[in-house]
Order: sequence, then C-alpha cells, then structure tokens
Amino acid sequence: METEKIIKKIEEYWDERSTTFDSEHDTEKLDVWKEFLLEILGTDKRKTVLDLGTGTGFLANMTAELGFLSIGVDISEGMMSYGVEHAREKGLNTVFMRGSALEQPFMGETVDYIVNARLLWTLVEPEMAVKEWNRVLKPGGKAFSFHRMKENV
Repeated sequence: METEKIIKKIEEYWDERSTTFDSEHDTEKLDVWKEFLLEILGTDKRKTVLDLGTGTGFLANMTAELGFLSIGVDISEGMMSYGVEHAREKGLNTVFMRGSALEQPFMGETVDYIVNARLLWTLVEPEMAVKEWNRVLKPGGKAFSFHRMKENV
C-alpha cells in the first residue's frame, strides 16, 4: 500500500513537470542515439521495443522512427501526452499506454527489447521492476537502461 502512495506522488510530480520537460532536456545528439540504437537492436524491424518510463516519448518515438514496433509506457499521462503529440508530428505509429515499470500490462514473453532512459533512479522497488521486465521479455530478449552522465551526450 505504501508503494502505491509513493508511485502516485511520483506520477503527480511528472505530470506537473511535463510542460517544461522537453525544453529542459533538449540537448540530446539524436544522430548518435539513432546509430547506437540500431547497433544494439539490430536490423530485424519485426521486433517489439518497450520503452518503460517513456515520459515524453523520446526513445519510443525514436525506435518507431527507426522502423520498430514501439510501445511507450509511463505512469504520467501528462508526460505521455507530449509523446503522443511528437508521434503525430512525425507521422509515427508509436503506441502509448499508462502503466508502471513495476507491473506491466502485458502477457509474459511478449516483447523483444526493453529500453529506458534515466528511469532506474526513480524506481521505488528496482528488484521487483527487473523481475517484471524479465517476465515480459521473450526468450533471448534484452533490456537496456541508459543514464545521462554529462550534458550533450
């Protein structure tokens, strides 16, 4: 029960930050990201990419742009509303769903890749999250967590 209260507070925080988030974090080198994602995800565009803690859809929309079936999941509908708008602007078919990194709205063994950027530090129960990620990954699937260590990278 306590975990649910904390997650609700986190959701409210990100909903409030959603209006300024993109402008405060618009320092990414997109060409570097795209090249690296293609390197780690491969060329089989039939693969499904699940972006947990998608926020404004940075990774979900980028993997969709690269041709993958991309799903962004977040607890903040405010943040995701911007992801949906970004997808529309680019003509992408990215799917966005409300959900928690601790409990995925998917059957077991249904996604090929899980990606997330700057999510781990926000997790209330990281061990529970990783177990859940393993549950939804297909055999041989991989999870990638990215962390920004300095600006402009």
